[in-house]
Amino acid sequence: MEKATGGEKRSYPSNALRVCVDRMEQNDLEGRVYSRLREEPLTFENCSELFLKADSMFDEKGYPQTFQKKRTFTDDHAYASYCAAPPDKMDSAFILEQTGACDTFDVIVQTRQRTGWQGLLKNSDGAVVAEFQSEMELLKLIIEHVQAAQ
Repeated sequence: MEKATGGEKRSYPSNALRVCVDRMEQNDLEGRVYSRLREEPLTFENCSELFLKADSMFDEKGYPQTFQKKRTFTDDHAYASYCAAPPDKMDSAFILEQTGACDTFDVIVQTRQRTGWQGLLKNSDGAVVAEFQSEMELLKLIIEHVQAAQ
């Protein structure tokens, strides 16, 4: 993500998620996720829903590329082939304006290998908070930072 300076426009990567945490209760999160891959935000009521919905969106768009195609016994899950440059559905400036009531993070999903996510966790200012190697590690980092902010 580029930092805006003067009249520059700050772009938001297609493999990034703006996670707006609106509520945390008993180490479970509730909020919204914004992405350039969707026209509308994803809402989540718990941590499981956050990851399931975001992973499903990535599968539908073919970006970031999945390490392996998940096996399913129903036809309700769409998979797209890898797409190096998926079309924008949401404006970067709009995404960057969004904030959560408790905290706001940018999750950059660099790869989805070993059936999990690997990438960077950034705060709303764009500073790297940590690297993560799995969704569970990412979740732990987010919860720790939300708790520290409260």
